Amino acid sequence: MKKIVMIAAVLVMTATSVKASLNDSIGAGFQMVDNSPSATLKMRGLSVTPLELQYSYILGHGQEANINLYVLHTKYFKMHLIDPGIFLGKTLSGVDIGQSYDISFGGGVEITIWKRLVIFGSVRVYLPDPGAASKLIDSQTKSVGENSAAQTNDPNQIYDSAKGAAYNSVNDIYGAALKNYKMSFGVMWFFW
Repeated sequence: MKKIVMIAAVLVMTATSVKASLNDSIGAGFQMVDNSPSATLKMRGLSVTPLELQYSYILGHGQEANINLYVLHTKYFKMHLIDPGIFLGKTLSGVDIGQSYDISFGGGVEITIWKRLVIFGSVRVYLPDPGAASKLIDSQTKSVGENSAAQTNDPNQIYDSAKGAAYNSVNDIYGAALKNYKMSFGVMWFFW
């Protein structure tokens, strides 16, 4: 009986301390990612860690999960940077190479406008799955190398052609993705 009481006391104290550390930390809201509406959930404990988990469902595209790193947080203003994430669905990168997911990076700000009501904005870039990009670059490089080898026996010229094709492929894939960044703006209510 003493063990059960002790376990119950520990669970109550743990739950109380977790709730205290998660003050104003669970929120839900709506945002526009370019022209697509999105439902967004956030969970954070800024009194414990500068990290926040964010999940968004972007209508007509797919879903995204991010880890936001807060570099500045006051009562009314917050800024996060780097924010790695993964996006599953119809690509937002603007570069469709048959990838199964995109990797995203970004940053943003939040402004508390009334009690727990927050407006926020962010900028993110979406880079295609490195595995799919690597396969495409390898196949394009091999194709150019084979075509060059059919035209000349000079190994330096074959190498230069293949190297140029690889550079162009990387530039086409990642350069286009970096130029196609996405901005989002939204509103959120934090429940606790």
